[in-house]
Amino acid sequence: MIWNLKYMKIKSVSVLVVLATLSNFAAQADSSYFVAPSFRGLVGTEYSGWENFTNALNAPNYPHLPGSTGDAFITQTTPGAFVTPNIYSFSSTNTFVLTDATPFTLGAVNFQVRNGAGTVPFDYSSVRLEYDNGSGLQSLFTTRTEWNNTSGGIASQWRWDVSSLAINNYKIYFNASDLSLSLDAAALDTQVVPEPATGALLGFGLMLFGERVWRRRA
Repeated sequence: MIWNLKYMKIKSVSVLVVLATLSNFAAQADSSYFVAPSFRGLVGTEYSGWENFTNALNAPNYPHLPGSTGDAFITQTTPGAFVTPNIYSFSSTNTFVLTDATPFTLGAVNFQVRNGAGTVPFDYSSVRLEYDNGSGLQSLFTTRTEWNNTSGGIASQWRWDVSSLAINNYKIYFNASDLSLSLDAAALDTQVVPEPATGALLGFGLMLFGERVWRRRA
């Protein structure tokens, strides 16, 4: 009986250790290692986050992470991929497009993406933002920043200042660098462009206030 109690205690401890290990692994697997921009969550912003995908070819993958407020979607456009729930292909080079439209005129677009551990990286030179503000399709390239994570994948970030373009819809294209890429996670943050009228009204209000103060003193 004593031996049984000891065995049960050891077994219980072992189960707890296994559960704790699995929980820790799951937390690491779910972590994208992305950096939240300073404007996330403010008025006039949208956030979309992905860590699981449901469609491998020519069908939208909508954001599902908690806090997502945007309706952007990611589509993989090359045959041969499948869902793991990452989007993976060992027989073709994946090509992706993120499509987004916002209810406000855009000021900033911040895009982050991560490949799965042990898979090839993205073709960073392929990442571009495409828009049409009435002058035909235009492409914008920008500087990429990168940081590694403990799981082996690479998280990368691109930020575009589009405040002078007067657009609210666009696409971001990004491709694999070779066969065997796994799209592990993605994040998109957008911010409204500051309205010039807001600054003008504020300046006018301050001018009137100053004038009234001067008259009272006079």
